[in-house]
Amino acid sequence: MTAAQYRQAVDDTRACMKDAGFEVGSIGPGSAGVLLSFSWEAAEGSGEAYSSCYEEHLKEVEHYWFHANVPSGNEREDMVAEFRICLADGGIDVSAVPLTDDLAELLTSVQEQVGDESDEFTAALLCVDDYRLLYPEGVLPL
Repeated sequence: MTAAQYRQAVDDTRACMKDAGFEVGSIGPGSAGVLLSFSWEAAEGSGEAYSSCYEEHLKEVEHYWFHANVPSGNEREDMVAEFRICLADGGIDVSAVPLTDDLAELLTSVQEQVGDESDEFTAALLCVDDYRLLYPEGVLPL
């Protein structure tokens, strides 16, 4: 699959939302530096319309695209190091956070350290979002 094919699926999903009568924003960078996204008006029925459009045009393509871009080897190691710096910058004691491929285990460890209502936990969630390619099964399971 090419980037152009993925982009076309996103374009088709956006057009589907527009055809359903909703105002849509332009396509731009989304999560993890790999996915694309667009906004749509928050109106009655928009969530259901997006779910339908996503299922029809994008779901399988996006899952494939996302998983095809999950880093491995040295690239993954570098990303893990950057992720841990992000956590530390957000106030997390990374020496107490296990190096794990399990997102739930990681979040439980962070939550036990700082609580789930803290600014530090919120910062950790933002790091997870920025580095979601490290946790593909917790983000877009196949």
